[in-house]
Amino acid sequence: MDDLTNDNDSNSSDTESISDLDPNTLDLSHGDFSQINTKLLNIASYNINSITHGNRKDVIESLAHQLNLAAICLTETKLDDLVHDSCYAIQGYNIEYKHRTRKGGGVCIYVRDDIPYVRATKVESKILEHVSIDMTVKGKKFNLNVLYRPPSRSTPEQSAQQEDAKFLENIEITLGKIRSHRSASKIICGDMNFGDCYNCYGGLNGKSLDDKASPIFLAVSYTHLTL
Repeated sequence: MDDLTNDNDSNSSDTESISDLDPNTLDLSHGDFSQINTKLLNIASYNINSITHGNRKDVIESLAHQLNLAAICLTETKLDDLVHDSCYAIQGYNIEYKHRTRKGGGVCIYVRDDIPYVRATKVESKILEHVSIDMTVKGKKFNLNVLYRPPSRSTPEQSAQQEDAKFLENIEITLGKIRSHRSASKIICGDMNFGDCYNCYGGLNGKSLDDKASPIFLAVSYTHLTL
């Protein structure tokens, strides 16, 4: 892992210019990747539903190299500390992760090994499954986040509605940390099993993600994407 203070243009990225780094989102569920400019800063987000199942890791690795992805955000990796890292390593990429169990949950971010980055642990939620990193590309710092929370369910302790309410409290705290974190842009990927947390069931009372000085970009992946 590289320290951000040692960054220089020669090893940051092969993106063409600073303006090329302005975030945009593409829906690639149809499988047409021809619209992707591989010279830009491209980040993919998937709910992988077990990175070790079948050939899913191989498919992700192939896409990473084909599209020259800067980073890949995965949810529901379904790993624990007993799974050897060779089972989910991708050639040419570093990885930051937060495991849960092999039965569910877990998140990770793969970062192309020519991109300097550090783990932004102070930004990460203590409740939600959350990994945050700061990448430096062309002298600009990008804060990249991946989050996951399982679907709501009723338990003897609380109803699904109460669980949703707690989630909204937790995500508001987390978004506040991300918003106040110093970076050129913040990018949030993941699967929160809630729809749009800013509009669904009243959400966060219409509070905006936008910060003109340092905007936040939200990209939510499909649940159980078939690869």
